Amino acid sequence: MTEENTKSISNPPILSLLPVAAVITNIKGELLEWNDLFFKLIGFPSLAVEAESITEIFDFEGNDLKNLISPLLSGEKQSVEVESAYILNKISVTLNLGLFSNQMSRSKKLIWLIKESAPDNHLPEYFQLLFQSIPFGIVISDGHDNVLKCNRAFEDLFGYTKAQLKGKKINDMIVPDSMKDFGVHLTSNVAEGRDVFHETLRVRADGELINVAVITRPVVFSNNRKYIFSIYQDVTDREKIEKLSLENGNQFATMLNYLPGIVYRCKAERDYPMLFVSEGSLKITGYEPGLFMNHSINYNEIIHEKFRDFVWEKWQKAIEDNKVFQEEYCIKHRDGEIRWVWERGHVVRDNHNRIMYIEGYIEDITEQRSVQLSLIKEKELLQALMDNIPDTIYFKDRNSRFLQINKAQAQVLGVKNQADAVGKTDNDFFDAVFARKTFEEEQEMMVTGELVINNEEHVFTNMGWRWLSTTKVPLYDENGEITGLVGVSRDITTNKVLENKLRKSERDLTLLNQEKDKLFSVIAHDMRSPFNSFLLLTELLADKSFSVEKEELVQLAKSMHQSAAAVAELLENLLEWSRIQRGQIVYKPKTVVLKNILEKNLNYFQANLQKKNIHVELSVADKITVLADSSMLSSVIRNLISNAIKFTPGKGTIKISAKRPDNNSVLFMIQDSGIGMDAEQQEKLFTLDTRGTKGTEDEPSSGLGLILVREFIKIMKGRIYLTSKENFGTTFYVELPAH
Repeated sequence: MTEENTKSISNPPILSLLPVAAVITNIKGELLEWNDLFFKLIGFPSLAVEAESITEIFDFEGNDLKNLISPLLSGEKQSVEVESAYILNKISVTLNLGLFSNQMSRSKKLIWLIKESAPDNHLPEYFQLLFQSIPFGIVISDGHDNVLKCNRAFEDLFGYTKAQLKGKKINDMIVPDSMKDFGVHLTSNVAEGRDVFHETLRVRADGELINVAVITRPVVFSNNRKYIFSIYQDVTDREKIEKLSLENGNQFATMLNYLPGIVYRCKAERDYPMLFVSEGSLKITGYEPGLFMNHSINYNEIIHEKFRDFVWEKWQKAIEDNKVFQEEYCIKHRDGEIRWVWERGHVVRDNHNRIMYIEGYIEDITEQRSVQLSLIKEKELLQALMDNIPDTIYFKDRNSRFLQINKAQAQVLGVKNQADAVGKTDNDFFDAVFARKTFEEEQEMMVTGELVINNEEHVFTNMGWRWLSTTKVPLYDENGEITGLVGVSRDITTNKVLENKLRKSERDLTLLNQEKDKLFSVIAHDMRSPFNSFLLLTELLADKSFSVEKEELVQLAKSMHQSAAAVAELLENLLEWSRIQRGQIVYKPKTVVLKNILEKNLNYFQANLQKKNIHVELSVADKITVLADSSMLSSVIRNLISNAIKFTPGKGTIKISAKRPDNNSVLFMIQDSGIGMDAEQQEKLFTLDTRGTKGTEDEPSSGLGLILVREFIKIMKGRIYLTSKENFGTTFYVELPAH
């Protein structure tokens, strides 16, 4: 037989068109035929099928096969439905069982329509026996035509052993020399993903030529490797083929009556003239099959007018590309109701690639479509509601990947399109530390189911650092298993800022009250002594019996002056401190020549310096200037010089110097050779905790002056610090902005 003699099978097994897994057995349950969906249901092993009976594949949970088919044999029922499970992994399935008779042999057979209750990817071990028991030659090869496995029937058909075939190319072993190029072409088509059905000529090991029917198709196993699966049948005896075709036709016709939809065959024309229509047309369209097959009505008439061009264009495209047609569209039922249908079909060609007909399957999906539309509307309503809520809302799966977010969350993540976040995790949007912490917390929730309520987090988002109050709750499926979570985060940054300000104000107020209390304590302590002295002296002077010499009177006057001066200084400092606390001090910075302002303020203390015979050394360059408020700076200088004089004994020394440590600042120092301070005194020096101590000649001191110094320097954006050692003196350092 030449290449031209090769003929395509014009009527391929209609089992392959069924949308469900299907098996044909005898009444003992022994497997006879099946479709590809049955292979997918139970998982196709890399070697072959091992089971002989359907009871070796499915667990009937104690039901005896005879009891199951008894209502069918008695005519009590036309079909039986039973729940079962795949033996290998106990995944549930539903079996619809029907009975039909072979008109030629009058033998009774069973049709099993199997619906999988859950996905099942496991490979049963029982396939091997079934593989070896099939009366057709089966060979499995790789994409390069190398034989991997064959059954006994294949060995018997071609006269080779497995050892002789394994690893050899099929075209080299069983294809006649005159047809090798065509054989390579067919293998290439299958390797590219096409199914091939044809009758052709093959050669046995002894050289005998035989006619065979070959069904070859690509198969992808669970390891994702591609193989070529071929079934060979000896068709030399045409009478057997005719009988088998008739028997199969009766089987298929009976089986089609169990399908909920329409199985059809029609011409590839615009009106879809029907050659065959199953009984399902009455339920789907309201018209009997005969009305379509005698052309009283054509299928195009019942397609809704707005879909007619669309469906035909889709069919034209599928035919042109030699691909499967699949589409959803509307039809008009005989009762006038508009219904949605789902259609899947393909074009059948002869060996010259000429179109013979179209065949396929149509099913009513109106109810499913209605449910889908309701779900879509609910989802759109939920999304609209979510998008109008200012809080961020998001859904995540068990692996903490985003499933759905609202607009507020999209803004936080920095994505324009909400769909861009789907499938991503926090690690794609936040820093690694926060993302890892969040992932660990969410994974713990997936295990424990514990809720997260109002958890406050400081997070760096697309909008910068934000405070978020987050609540997360797990999501459960109908079996009570956690499938993910839903989270809601509220931006509380504004509240947090106000809260922090309130706390600061509270702290400031508390501190202010504490300082006020301390201040009153200072006033009570430091003003009591001068006023007591003043009252006592005035009381003596007012006493008529009191007589005093002139020298004593002078001494009393000096004491009164000293008391009055101390009170005046204290009141002045209190007034300045009060103005600072009430914010009434206005900072007026300008360029100030440091040497000039130091000399000006030194002049106020000439009498004090001469009285204690204290020597002052002023070493400041004329060009050194600072940016400062001259009034505040004068107050700082006077207080520091006053302290230096008070706590320096007679004939001591005060040194005043200045320098520029850098281009931006000026540092001036006031150093005395006085009594110095211990560490505790230094610690409290600039606070109201300190108590004024008298100078070397009992000069009064409230300690408030240094507090004013600190406040003024702070206002002028400078700083003050000191070094001191008991009996060796003290040095104050004042740093101010240069100008």
